Amino acid sequence: MIRSLFVILIGAFLITGCSNTNSDRSALPSAVESGVGSVDAYWDEVAKQGLMMSPFVDPEPPMEYVRIGLNHDNPDVRWFCAYELLKYPSGIDQETRNTLERLTKDESEVVRKAASFTMAVLQEKFEDERFQLSPANNQAAFHLYRESRYNDGGLWIAEDGRLERLAKLDGSIAQIAYSPDGNRIGADYGGRTWGSLAIVDLESRKVELPEIISAILADKRNGYDVDPQKADRFDPYVRLIEWSPDSTRYLVSYEFSGGPDQYDYGWAVCEAEGNTVVEVYKSSQDTRDSKPEGFTWSNG
Repeated sequence: MIRSLFVILIGAFLITGCSNTNSDRSALPSAVESGVGSVDAYWDEVAKQGLMMSPFVDPEPPMEYVRIGLNHDNPDVRWFCAYELLKYPSGIDQETRNTLERLTKDESEVVRKAASFTMAVLQEKFEDERFQLSPANNQAAFHLYRESRYNDGGLWIAEDGRLERLAKLDGSIAQIAYSPDGNRIGADYGGRTWGSLAIVDLESRKVELPEIISAILADKRNGYDVDPQKADRFDPYVRLIEWSPDSTRYLVSYEFSGGPDQYDYGWAVCEAEGNTVVEVYKSSQDTRDSKPEGFTWSNG
């Protein structure tokens, strides 16, 4: 009787232990336990979300999955994994480099572009418009997933063989620009109906998200009577136009909607230290990629 009771208790303990183990497992299948087939099935599911539209995978796949994904039948998966490798630079062995080199000749154009981009980063060949070069040293800034409609908002730098993600912005990066002294990076980012600006101090690694339009609206001297909370579609956009030659200020263009078929445009000069708005130039037309007529930094 006692022996039977002991067996029952042990059985209950084992069942409970197995149940807890299963509940703690990651949602990702294990490549070690389940083999390549299960990892391929994982990538099949990931591909259904539309990687070329928005390359977001949460949680990030481990390096082992990325290696296997480089050989997946779906070109979107191969494209994604070619970029994803840069998040695991220490794990890129010669075999993986050989696979990446092969993908530079892939039948899919986007796969070729992703593989050549990653190879360029690994070889420190920052020679084209995909990279922004620091005017102060051999540092280069960039973002990943260049062929997707929206990238993941990761702002990266490479310097002397080291890779670092400076920021993970809450939107797709559209433009990156170093200040002339190389101490800061400005990054335009956003989505379908909005655009904003991030300023990164490269010495402190501090990321600031200046509220430029809010500051413009709050200053009554600018003549705006708009409440963003009451606007039907506010759709705010801010774009970095250029840095001042001495790197102490920067010029942005802005726009927003104050109501149906009502759009306001303009430019603002901001102090780099503190990101305060010091001058506003209103406009009656779209101001993106332009400067106020007659604007110079001596009068800005």
